[in-house]
Amino acid sequence: MKRYLNELLKMDLAEKMVFVGGPRQVGKTTLAAQILEEEGGGHYFSWDRRTDRKKILNAEWPPEKTIIVLDELHKYSRWKRWIKGEYDRHKDRLRFLIR
Repeated sequence: MKRYLNELLKMDLAEKMVFVGGPRQVGKTTLAAQILEEEGGGHYFSWDRRTDRKKILNAEWPPEKTIIVLDELHKYSRWKRWIKGEYDRHKDRLRFLIR
């Protein structure tokens, strides 16, 4: 992924959920990590890690205003309705980047 996308994604994150897709090994995770670093931190959760999966399903989000990166969320069969509900509930405090 090109670095010029960082600024565009950050602008979009300010007002909506952002979804990053593409084939394997093109830099999606690297792009998410760069955005977290440039924004001064955030939280990365992977559906593939059992501890993260439990936090995701229980909506154990940090209390501060921050960016949440959700990796491999598409593996959850009900992810679309679930993430819409989480976004609607927390959009004033959390910015969601779905990878």
